[in-house]
Amino acid sequence: MQPEKLETVTIGYARRWFAVTSVVCAAAITVALFLAIDSLEDFTTGFWLSVAASVAVFLILFPLPCMFTHHTAGERFLRLRMGLLMKVDIPYLAIREVSRTGVYRGFLSVGLGVRFKPKTGVVHVVSSFDKVISLKMKSELKLRAWRPPIHEMVLSVDDVDTAIDFISRKLAPEEA
Repeated sequence: MQPEKLETVTIGYARRWFAVTSVVCAAAITVALFLAIDSLEDFTTGFWLSVAASVAVFLILFPLPCMFTHHTAGERFLRLRMGLLMKVDIPYLAIREVSRTGVYRGFLSVGLGVRFKPKTGVVHVVSSFDKVISLKMKSELKLRAWRPPIHEMVLSVDDVDTAIDFISRKLAPEEA
């Protein structure tokens, strides 16, 4: 009996906004450190050092971890990973439907990164607002003990059609 070949596909994720934000933050830190070294007064030096430290904390907490985002579609589950913010395995048995969708109110509505909307039961894992898919769950899915259950997950992907086709193929045996 031949061993079965397991198919695992990495689903691409748009990182351009996180890369741009990381570069801007690094430039701001460099300028603030230069101004701190170049200043003559202690107050000004302390001010620019605190600005550099604040921007560095922002860089470490928000855009930098999101650069290490990847989604993997395996044989039994879909693994979603966004830096230190999220690491979740969603079994295909829990997914009812996958479809193309969009984020219409953009940054003001969902922001960038991971955002839980407890009232609607939707989790947004987005870095762009045009290449977005929606995973609707069969029943409420609890991701973490302290988070409310979710009904839908909205994800940014690089290639929408490939992601939908692959996940739909994984759901097809359950529907038959």
